[in-house]
Formats: sequence, structure tokens, C-alpha cells
Amino acid sequence: MTDGITEVQDGELLPEHFHTSDRIDWRDLSKKKIYVEHTVQGAEVLTSDNYGTFWISPFDCAVLEVRQIHQSAFSSGTLNIEKLTGTTAPDSGVEVLAADLDLTGTANTVNTPALTTTLANKQLNRGDRLALKDGGTLVGGSHINVTIEVQIR
Repeated sequence: MTDGITEVQDGELLPEHFHTSDRIDWRDLSKKKIYVEHTVQGAEVLTSDNYGTFWISPFDCAVLEVRQIHQSAFSSGTLNIEKLTGTTAPDSGVEVLAADLDLTGTANTVNTPALTTTLANKQLNRGDRLALKDGGTLVGGSHINVTIEVQIR
């Protein structure tokens, strides 16, 4: 029964239930965190062409944290996250991490690298993009996953 009305569906009475009209308080939207994930599978991590843009921001936000893991250690190679604006091409943006992440580190270990101290490099406007930026010679690793925590601003 909702509002004193018994509902019928497919000729049968529905059990008593209630409808709510809970509303979203859009003023709280700026407090929401979003998690953006991207994975480069298996041996695809050894080809530079498999890096690049992986997310277009649908709103103004700020990067709060980056977490990264690789399934097997590389013999050489680095990784960074870059912010791309306008028509900026991959490998030409500003870096979100304070320093390149060394991919020769221990496999299956979650890395939480430091972010840049330059506030503007961590803030994205609607339409800005995030990209993976590889560095050095990529040798020997497999399966990279990044999770990026952003907060709507």
C-alpha cells in the first residue's frame, strides 16, 4: 500500500511497501570522492603505444592520491601520471606525481607515490584528461594497474 492505494502488478497484489522521495543535496557534491581505475594488461605494458589518455574529467576535480601496482617487476622503466589540457598531446602534459615511479620495485606491492606540490598540476577542469606516461626502456614487467582518487571541487 502506498499513499492508501493498493498496487496491482500482473493481476496480483504487491506486498505492502512504501516509496520515498529522498533527494540528493547537490551542495554536498563537492565532498564526494571518485575512484578512477586503469589497467594495462599483461605484456602490453612493454609497448609505449599502450600508454596515454585513459580518463576525461566530466567535472572540475582535484587528484588526492594515486595508487599503483604491477604484477611482475620490470628490469627497467618508470611511470608517471600526467594532466593534459586542451589539445595537449600525451607525453607533453604536466606531471601529477612528484617524481617518476620506478617500475623495478617489488611486484604485487601497492605503491602510493607522492603527488606534485604544484596545486595547479593536481587540479583538473571539466574536459581535462589523465594519461599514463612511461619513461625509460620498459623491460620485463607485466600488468600495471593504477587507481586515482579525485575529489569534485
